[in-house]
Amino acid sequence: MNINIQNVHMKHRCYYLFVSCLLSLHTWYIYPYFDISHVTSYLKIDSNSYLKLYHKNCFLGLYLLWDVFNMTLSKNRKILFRKDLIIHHVTSLYVLFKYINIVPLEWSKFTIAECISLMNYIWRNNKNLLKIYRTCSIFFVRMPLSLWMCFNFYKNNIDFPYFKTLFFMIFYDAYILWKLYFEKKLKN
Repeated sequence: MNINIQNVHMKHRCYYLFVSCLLSLHTWYIYPYFDISHVTSYLKIDSNSYLKLYHKNCFLGLYLLWDVFNMTLSKNRKILFRKDLIIHHVTSLYVLFKYINIVPLEWSKFTIAECISLMNYIWRNNKNLLKIYRTCSIFFVRMPLSLWMCFNFYKNNIDFPYFKTLFFMIFYDAYILWKLYFEKKLKN
């Protein structure tokens, strides 16, 4: 029964992330480069687009709230609870709501980093393939994106707490890699 509840939740999580990643790809298609000079002018950037950057970012916020709710307050919280994911989601929510109007373009682009969890449901029975996919997502999407954004924000003197949060995300990715490759070896 517990496995079924986890699988259903994982499937819904993957649906949410799939839509979020599609919205992020849409943003990358419209605004392919990081141009810090216009990140704060949300209306100027996206006034003609149906999918406004603000709405794309709110969709990510809804996903994070939904997932935190399910892991902490729902009737299945004992089955779904993951401390590391709660910390990641709460940090992401804090930063999202603090900076949603300051750097909406970057937030919308950064959502593609959630691609790490896209295949969790599809490849749940093929752990080795999922491990390779998650590792590639970290090294070829998440870390380069985090480092690129850190560099751009530092270079353009954009708020330092956001800069620190990106470093937290990089350490979180290192934790995921540790869990994938070393945690079980240490337990044995």
